[in-house]
Amino acid sequence: MKTFNIKFKKAIEYQYILIFIIMLGIFGLAGNSKAAPAITSPTPTTGWVHGSSMTISGSGFGIKNPVEPLFWDPVDGMYSGLSNGDRIPVGDSYKWPGGYSTATGYNSPYYKITNPRGKWIAKYSNNPSSNNDAVAERAAVGGLNFPEIGSGIMYATWWNWIGSNGTLDNSQNKFTRFTYNGQWEVAVVVWSPEHNSGYDFAGYSRFVGYHDPSVNRGDWNRMEKTIDNNAAPYHPRVKLYVNNAEISDCYSGKTGCMSGGSVEGNLANINGIGAIGWMPEFDFTSDCATVDFGEIYVDNTLAKVEICDASTKSDSNHCEIQIPQTTWNDGQIQIKVNQGSFADNSNAYLYVLDANGMPNANGKQITFGSDGGGDTTPPNAPAGLSVI
Repeated sequence: MKTFNIKFKKAIEYQYILIFIIMLGIFGLAGNSKAAPAITSPTPTTGWVHGSSMTISGSGFGIKNPVEPLFWDPVDGMYSGLSNGDRIPVGDSYKWPGGYSTATGYNSPYYKITNPRGKWIAKYSNNPSSNNDAVAERAAVGGLNFPEIGSGIMYATWWNWIGSNGTLDNSQNKFTRFTYNGQWEVAVVVWSPEHNSGYDFAGYSRFVGYHDPSVNRGDWNRMEKTIDNNAAPYHPRVKLYVNNAEISDCYSGKTGCMSGGSVEGNLANINGIGAIGWMPEFDFTSDCATVDFGEIYVDNTLAKVEICDASTKSDSNHCEIQIPQTTWNDGQIQIKVNQGSFADNSNAYLYVLDANGMPNANGKQITFGSDGGGDTTPPNAPAGLSVI
């Protein structure tokens, strides 16, 4: 009887242990899940002025290092002495090493201030004089490599205007050419506006893109591209977004996505921008679409801060990326406010996304203030001034 009681007690103990293990799995106590970020107190919640510094407190933010993005080019404030219609300077001492513009050369895009987007006035363009049609122009900047990305995540976002008139319908037209080294290479990730699926050509190009209806013609569109260089079983994995909606998810070996299937297998890490902007091919006519672009943000993580127009991130159609500065730890982030095209004194919702791209469940409402204009950088102190 004693032996039976011992065995019976052990059986009961094993049942409790089994139940405990199951509960760990259900409730995530075994460490396999992480809570989404939670925002407790942006300070203050009102009077968010474009260009000002704000602190966000909460939990689950993770640690971002470096705190600032790898690259941020708002165009505004990046060039001095330029007028509308001037070519931007490129080279080692400027923001971009190179450009890709005309059919006969590798000139840089135009500098354009006649099609502002909210607080941001200046943009790059293939056509500085109109918001409709362009004439025989390519316009792109490139030549940047980010070795910090390695086999990890490359994230890029920017704003794009495509004129209401003009054509995009050529399979060789491109918005981006991302490469393994930031140079103009053929084995690349390309975003082509007239493709709705991806294509693999061994030793040549990989395309992903979308049809015209995904873009609001004659308006600004926020473009996003994420490249996961560590995806399995094949990499890189490329996702594209327009106005906060995913429009493509492609990688080599995915059925119905890449024509090359699993033949090409794992490809080189994509760590650079060979070109971003507008690269029309073989259709240089007076009906070529006008493309303005700018506010280019690049990082090696999906962790970011955004302000959007809806109380959940998934329901948002308009989001503005914020610029992190000096502090990003699990409980506190400091940002420079980017109001973008949100109206002065309007309400919006604040989101922190962690390294997995997970946002806080519900946006924290904030209210913008008014700075009376665009750039909020204070002027230099006057020199040689005397009081009599």
